Amino acid sequence: MLITNENRRFARMPLAVLVSAMLSPAAFGVSFEAGDFEFTVDSNLSVGSTWRVGDADQGNIGSSNGGQGASTTPDDGNLNYQSGDAVSQVFKGIHDIGVTKNQFGAFVRLKYWYDYALAENDVPHGHGPNNYQPNAPLNDDAFSDYGQASGIELLDAFIYGEFELGDMPLDLRVGRQVLSWGENTFIFNSINSVNPIDVTALRRPGSEVKEALLPVGMVYANLGLTDYLSVEAFYNWEWDDFKIDGCGTFFSGADVIGGDGCTILTLNVNGDQTDVATGAYATRALNLESDGDDSGQWGAALRYFAEGIDTDFGLYYMNITSRTPILSPVFWKQVPGTAPIPTGGPQYIAEFVPDQQIIAASFSTTISDWSLSGEWSFRPDSAVQFNPSEMLAALFTPTMPVGPYQPVNEAIARLGAGDLTVLGEKFDGYQELDVHQIQFTTVKFFDQVMGASRLTLVAEAAMNIVNDLPDISEARFGRSTLYGKCSTVADQIGMGNPNPDGDINCGGFVTDTSWGYRARLVWDYSDAFAGINLKPTIAWNHDVDGTSPNSNFLEDRRSFGVSLAADYLSRYNGSISYTNSIGGDYNSLSDRDYVSLSLGMSF
Repeated sequence: MLITNENRRFARMPLAVLVSAMLSPAAFGVSFEAGDFEFTVDSNLSVGSTWRVGDADQGNIGSSNGGQGASTTPDDGNLNYQSGDAVSQVFKGIHDIGVTKNQFGAFVRLKYWYDYALAENDVPHGHGPNNYQPNAPLNDDAFSDYGQASGIELLDAFIYGEFELGDMPLDLRVGRQVLSWGENTFIFNSINSVNPIDVTALRRPGSEVKEALLPVGMVYANLGLTDYLSVEAFYNWEWDDFKIDGCGTFFSGADVIGGDGCTILTLNVNGDQTDVATGAYATRALNLESDGDDSGQWGAALRYFAEGIDTDFGLYYMNITSRTPILSPVFWKQVPGTAPIPTGGPQYIAEFVPDQQIIAASFSTTISDWSLSGEWSFRPDSAVQFNPSEMLAALFTPTMPVGPYQPVNEAIARLGAGDLTVLGEKFDGYQELDVHQIQFTTVKFFDQVMGASRLTLVAEAAMNIVNDLPDISEARFGRSTLYGKCSTVADQIGMGNPNPDGDINCGGFVTDTSWGYRARLVWDYSDAFAGINLKPTIAWNHDVDGTSPNSNFLEDRRSFGVSLAADYLSRYNGSISYTNSIGGDYNSLSDRDYVSLSLGMSF
């Protein structure tokens, strides 16, 4: 029997695709034919603004900058924007162009933007790239291309075709593209890790789901072995990293990364401006950095549709280079020092660890009227970041004498920094640990509810598990530098306290288990008035327990959001939203509440 491509495209739409379609604005677009070729063009233009609401929490600002935090490293974004300030005012365009002929085709996506607030507005504090010049615009040349105030970027650009390999259908795509594997919807660090995430795009008002994942160059193939069994594979020839918030912008959580120009780590001595002027800072050693490894990135998947139980199953394997940076210090001094962190020489780098493996499985089914999916992913020898405060202090003064700085010496011993003897030698700022992630997603439609034609519930919960996580007396992972150094009982005894009451300031580090959930309620009011469709949404995120070795969970961190989206004739759209961050004793972004407004049109 000849197996057709349509036969092996399983009936159930993946939940992530379903939810993306539900949350995205309606597409309009045009199509036309020229001979045997069919063309489609979809365009979206939008303008929008985001404003900060609420004042900064003094606990999220470093002490030398006038706050109560132990470090100035994560506070530039907080100091640059006050309540009511516009943090983004953007005009943006996205254009999709497709062409098909018979079973072959090509697709290109292009986007451009201009952010007036980032380009023109003065900010009171500044950031490292402009040497903390107050009352001047940020220097966005320091950011990634995607994070700058203006730009034009080619996103997707690939060709594709459908073939027959014997009696088996083969789909082939070559070029810059997005490959979505797994079943996740809201929670990251899952199976869906082939493409990096453009965080800067998602921060802008009027952002669209299709902007979230950045295309990378790859070859992708899907071969239908039977009506119910298929095998997929990809090979990356291009690597790219997460596009994180530029240092000093509103959402920035670290002043030392966010672009190749974010290269200054002030040492919380006399405030950022004075520290830069007096040399009390560390620098990022760009000459020792390199982009992530393009080679050796590949993956394969086996998909099976069990018709009897109406369930899709998947098995996956990937070997990729990390898309998120690890901070690693550089050994810079061989002569004993007398200060806790001597100035005028310390260096660090941002590195991307190669050969990160992912082994995973997934399922997707329907139980009664509930769509349910889940996945398990395992990352053996995953690179987990050491606590930056302790690590950087240890490496900046690797031969510090004993006495009041005994805790730093103990950090040196624990982390192995004392083994470094060559100037310019890098210390790996991570330990390889086995990390599991288990998550479940459900979607339920309720028709004719509260006057709406449909109410949609989307919920996702996940858990991270770290095998053989060292005790904090041996090594400490994660936690913002804002919260300073942990002092364990052993540390206090070493400092001359024979009867310590317990650990001091030792919460918020990575734990062996952590979990949380995300939920969305979306009401659809079709033709609410004058042909306008309304879509109110409530969003709730809650990190219930523990801290994950990635960005997923930070105990008791919560956020609440409400929004109202409208569209008219599937051509004009608008939205207004409010997001409130709540809780988390070690959440350095707990005070970044904001309101966004956007207007757009599709054609």
